[in-house]
Amino acid sequence: MIAGLRSVRAMPPTRRPLSTWQRHAIALLVVAAATAVMLAVRSALGVLNVAELYLIVFVLLTVTVGRGPGAFAAAAAVLSFDYFFIPPYYTFTPIRGDHVLVMVAFLVVAFVTGKLVDRSHAEAEAAQREQRRSAQLVTFTGALLGKVTQEATLAAITEQIVDITGATMCRIFLYDDNGGLVERACFPPALCPERDHRPSALVGSGAAGRRAPPPRSTNDVRSIPLTTGDRLDGMLEITGPKSIGATQDDEGLLHGLANQTALALERARLAELAAQAVALAESDELKSALLSAVSHDLRTPLATIMTAATALLDRSV
Repeated sequence: MIAGLRSVRAMPPTRRPLSTWQRHAIALLVVAAATAVMLAVRSALGVLNVAELYLIVFVLLTVTVGRGPGAFAAAAAVLSFDYFFIPPYYTFTPIRGDHVLVMVAFLVVAFVTGKLVDRSHAEAEAAQREQRRSAQLVTFTGALLGKVTQEATLAAITEQIVDITGATMCRIFLYDDNGGLVERACFPPALCPERDHRPSALVGSGAAGRRAPPPRSTNDVRSIPLTTGDRLDGMLEITGPKSIGATQDDEGLLHGLANQTALALERARLAELAAQAVALAESDELKSALLSAVSHDLRTPLATIMTAATALLDRSV
């Protein structure tokens, strides 16, 4: 495999994400810790100061453990705020209207802030996913630049796709002269069936009747057509868990890889045609040079023969 791609994928294993109840427990513990600290200095804090500190805790929890645990923390903060910091203490019955207004304002600000933080977090995650996908496509395309022949290009493509997607196996089928799909590349070799094996998603044969096979997704096989413009060139078949392509981002990555594969095949085809054109041009040039040399070598003897024949036929000589 290309070393550059392996360096991209050789990332340290991520820790297992926290479960829902664990994130809610963390939120509750943080609110309890913040309450204990503020309770120790309650005499030095005003009601607005406590509300502001709770709001900071809420924002931090929303960013770190998610919107749901953050909302849970906001509810716990309101109850703690009312019970510990609004007179009369240790009851849930505030007697001043401005204190009630502070709690309502806290809830409104917490809700709006949570929405903004959650949206910002989602946009950041989407940007990171798009960046990763772009990096994978760039690496995939760059690894194919040095491949000239179609066979080398196909071998590199299948290996790259297995490494990027984590699939078990990747196969590429192209149409032959009779309009049938024929396997042209497969990776890894140990899992590949014999060549010329029909694809798992059969496509109607006949060069004139080519049509894109419907994308097929099972627990094992996913098939994606390879098209260049309006022309159908073949099919990309990826074998692996059904989780491959399960999300919209993964689906976009698979179709991006298929499009890049079709373009790479088109480049290889055009490169082979260009090489054939150069060979034909060189052959024509060599033929012209050979004919020119032969005609030059024959010109002098022919002139001598014609002169001698003319002299023999001349009666005056």
